[in-house]
Amino acid sequence: MSEPAVPGDFLANVNSNLDYWLKAWKENRIGFHRSDVSHLFKTYLIPKLLTATEQKCIVFSLCGKSVDMMAALDAGHRVIGIEGGVAPVEAFFSENKIAYEIENDASNQCEIYKGVDRPVTIYRADFFAFNKDLPPVDYIWDRGGLVAVTPTTREQYRDCLCRMMTPGRTELFLVAIVYEDPTFSGEV
Repeated sequence: MSEPAVPGDFLANVNSNLDYWLKAWKENRIGFHRSDVSHLFKTYLIPKLLTATEQKCIVFSLCGKSVDMMAALDAGHRVIGIEGGVAPVEAFFSENKIAYEIENDASNQCEIYKGVDRPVTIYRADFFAFNKDLPPVDYIWDRGGLVAVTPTTREQYRDCLCRMMTPGRTELFLVAIVYEDPTFSGEV
């Protein structure tokens, strides 16, 4: 039996949301992770990336070890990820055989994982506290991030995404679902 995309005990952990997801990664309860490139990413972003005449910058919010990031890299573009956990960040680099360096950024309370030979940077940080100046961002891809945060923090999450946008330039791709499971009603 496969694990549901949004675990049923999610709401029991609303006060320690990041801890919940860190524990899920540690225990390898990552049924939300997809091993193939999202069909929506293939449909909406890959055509833009393949026809671009210059390198684009794509931000992946709450990125985990998303294979969509690798698809963007393989298309020749720059990838920036933001993730709270060490395990998925290190898994991304390891599984894709990308050498990386780690730099601490005490002022922004994050660790910066940078690909040595590939244009990929993943910030290991609290998404809500993330306040790093980014290069001009062409696209933000969010597959599952909005669902991963508690209903009471979704407006704050939206605001964080908006702060990452480059005015007049960034296109936001947000995969949202209607979740009809009564155990995940949003009521606390």
